[in-house]
Amino acid sequence: MALSPPEVVFTEPSTKPIAPSRAARFLRSLLFCGVGLLGFIVLPPLWIADALAWVARRFVSASDPSHLPNKEQASIVVLNYDGRHLLQECLPSVLAAVRQDGRDHEVIVVDNGSRDDSVEYLRREFPGVRVVSLDRNYHFAHGNNIGVAEAKNDLVVLLNNDMFVNEGFLRPLLEGFADERVFAVASQIFFQDRERRREETGKTGGEWRCGELDFFHGEVTAGDLQRKAVPVLWAGGGSCAVDRRKFQALGGFDKLYYPFYLEDTDLSWEAWRRGWTVWLAPASTVIHKHRGTSAAKHSREFIENTIRRNQILFVWKNLEKMTWLFFHAWSLPSRLHDAAREGDFGFEIRAFFRALEKYPQALRRRFRSHLAAGWSAQEVLERTSYVRRWVGVASIDFSKGGFEEQLGDGWFPVEANPDNVYRWTGRECSVVLYPRGQEEYLQLRGAIPGIELSRRQELGVEIFQDGSLIYSQWYDRPQSLFLKVRVTLVPFQPHRFAVRLSSTFCPTELGTSNDIRKLGMTISELSLA
Repeated sequence: MALSPPEVVFTEPSTKPIAPSRAARFLRSLLFCGVGLLGFIVLPPLWIADALAWVARRFVSASDPSHLPNKEQASIVVLNYDGRHLLQECLPSVLAAVRQDGRDHEVIVVDNGSRDDSVEYLRREFPGVRVVSLDRNYHFAHGNNIGVAEAKNDLVVLLNNDMFVNEGFLRPLLEGFADERVFAVASQIFFQDRERRREETGKTGGEWRCGELDFFHGEVTAGDLQRKAVPVLWAGGGSCAVDRRKFQALGGFDKLYYPFYLEDTDLSWEAWRRGWTVWLAPASTVIHKHRGTSAAKHSREFIENTIRRNQILFVWKNLEKMTWLFFHAWSLPSRLHDAAREGDFGFEIRAFFRALEKYPQALRRRFRSHLAAGWSAQEVLERTSYVRRWVGVASIDFSKGGFEEQLGDGWFPVEANPDNVYRWTGRECSVVLYPRGQEEYLQLRGAIPGIELSRRQELGVEIFQDGSLIYSQWYDRPQSLFLKVRVTLVPFQPHRFAVRLSSTFCPTELGTSNDIRKLGMTISELSLA
């Protein structure tokens, strides 16, 4: 029996939204104009600070504590405030991870003047943990700065008290300090409910959009999980390891963002600007009780408004690109207009004036941080965010895997003989390689098949880097190849290499086999060295 469609009845709302009064509209108009004017007034001092920093760099050189830290021992700093219940739940996992690693690590809990019995509980239940008890709540930045100052080892692992760590999280984190330019390595973050959408992953990035720097956590892909490290924009301050000397050379977390949020993003940004690097170690995993401490002590509105205020301060302190700053100033009244339409006018105007109150501090910090800046904001984003889908390795050896994520068109499946593992190519094939910073050559190992058997008098081989020809040679006999071609590379920037051949052959047409593929040559390895 067919079902009749349900009857839909529309009703008028009992009340209609009340339009703002004329006085309220006039006040909003004044604020729109005032914020727009103030947004442009703050720009000239920022550019003057940049010019002064540029001049000062000619006479003052920033300290550069680049060294290979000792990866065998670390200081683990846990920041706590009124979190006895969180320590009881999470600290045993930290101690279990230390035992699992089997090395002489120290564990420090910095207590931010807790009003509960956190200190007494720690000293009673965890006598092997060093407790640094502060007289009051110094919040995230200063509390962690004190913890790092108390640490005795080269590497310091920073953890929130609401962070439950995997037993094996420590070693991948510390092994990420593979060269002297590494500033920090972050853990991959999960929530307790694995079905919940992951707002945090640890794979961080940023995108300049609509006059603001939009920060995000990207998806950790299967390819990322196969790698030991993936470059990220910032290392989360509650689940990362830092090089203590570099941390202190940068001045630690900036109290400009007091009481919380964006301090870790700001510090990692300064590290990238100085030429250091920040990585995610996907094999190091932690579980975060999101905002377990701050959410219990502050209202959601205050937390979100502080984040918005700090986003504005971050732009004023860090971004040097003139067009970006201009569009940032232009976007401020636009955001106010959108907020007014959505009923959030008070929220947005409050965040702006809270940021304006700290503008003199941001200006001083800008001058100091730009004294040592090397890479531009654009370059930082290119190395950490814009190339997200191309993140990979600098060396492809088909005996160690298929590397499909980095291969373009023109490749046939992996094959093997008693002496070699390789792929056949077509007429043209391509690959993306990801330099780590020291490479000068492209190396290719492969073979030219029997030219006389394939009815080819000779075979031309051309190699292109990002569309530019870097190698060209003709071969008139079968031979094994080991090519080493000098290249110019941008560290952490992906480069596309293409191999183009003058011709291919088909075994079926030659009568040598039933293989109908159009084959070019074999390649077993492509690497940057």
